[in-house]
Amino acid sequence: MSEGLPVWLNELRDSRTGCPPIRLPWTGNVPSTPRLRSLVDTLALQRLRGVMQLGLGYLVYPGAVHTRFEHSLGTYDMARRLVLHLLRGGGGRWLREEDAVTFLAAALLHDVGHYPFSHTLEELPPDESGRIELQRHDRRAREVILNDGPLTEILLRQWEVEPERVVSIIDEQQPPADQ
Repeated sequence: MSEGLPVWLNELRDSRTGCPPIRLPWTGNVPSTPRLRSLVDTLALQRLRGVMQLGLGYLVYPGAVHTRFEHSLGTYDMARRLVLHLLRGGGGRWLREEDAVTFLAAALLHDVGHYPFSHTLEELPPDESGRIELQRHDRRAREVILNDGPLTEILLRQWEVEPERVVSIIDEQQPPADQ
């Protein structure tokens, strides 16, 4: 790791953490750590392997076959690069560890509330009885993160972040509890 960067954020280091990198076709290797792997291995994130990022787009564009899982890892990697860039540019003076780690966790978990075709289905009006109205994926992500015991425990124990802070980044309808 480059000189001058804080040593507190393992996710910014290169791949000498004992974990193999995660390979994404469009960005290359994403360095991984044990705590990143612990979130990646949760059921909440693994279920995204079966949710297509572009819905039925792959029927028109055969190469458009990536999933919400791949998208989540790519978002995490871009967030990791952003934090690294901020720190290299002198942002370490104001960037707290808790904020950076919370941001990275939110980037990785932002899509855990998605279900197949959710962007399309969320736009549908409720049925005539008013009983069927699909919850927005960001609101559902809030419920998944706060109510999935293993996921919550990983955030609290390994990432040392409050799940409520993570969901306040994902679900912008709800302000953080500390504001």
